[in-house]
Amino acid sequence: ALKPNLNINYQVGYKLLGDVTIAPDSITISGAESQLKNIDFLELESLKLTNVNADFSNNVAILKPSKIKNIKLTISKAVISAKVDKFTEGSLQVPFKLQNVPSDIKITTLSETVLVTFVVALSQFSRVSEASFVVECDYEMSKKNELGYLIPKIVLKPDFVENVKIIPTKIDFLIQK
Repeated sequence: ALKPNLNINYQVGYKLLGDVTIAPDSITISGAESQLKNIDFLELESLKLTNVNADFSNNVAILKPSKIKNIKLTISKAVISAKVDKFTEGSLQVPFKLQNVPSDIKITTLSETVLVTFVVALSQFSRVSEASFVVECDYEMSKKNELGYLIPKIVLKPDFVENVKIIPTKIDFLIQK
């Protein structure tokens, strides 16, 4: 296996989109068996990038272990690449569902939606909608913990959004029997 040595500094508002890839991710080495058995990975030369605001792809040397002599590598370089995108904050009003409310109780809340804020890559922004999130309030959990309010929780969100927050964090309710 090949192990990268990365020092990447992104321009403000930009981040990695997905994972850094190494091609190839592993290589064949040859040499004395006694020396090879202790090698789990080979390090790549250090890659330092600053003020990154676009996808990158860089050739880096594969480093031979300094303590081992007469080792042969099938190739001497690997390519480290990654997708980079500008990230932005978004927010949506999302309706919440009430869970575990007994059939003999009717609950009324002041509002029927919460504000969901999130951070997403600009290229993915148009894929996010109100339907992308499912927010639930568990009445049974509030009752069990003797809370006079409901706590909204995100139970479904897109895997490409991060830093998801709900406003407000508590929802007052009235019980009508």
